[in-house]
Amino acid sequence: MLMVLLSLIEGLMGLREEQLLSFYFLSGIWEYSIILN
Repeated sequence: MLMVLLSLIEGLMGLREEQLLSFYFLSGIWEYSIILN
């Protein structure tokens, strides 16, 4: 989990502020899928 979150955070550094919201939304779906599984 931590490694995945760290990699996602590193990816955020290269994104624009406008893309942060959509990225957080996708990461949220990813976390929910992991919890459900």
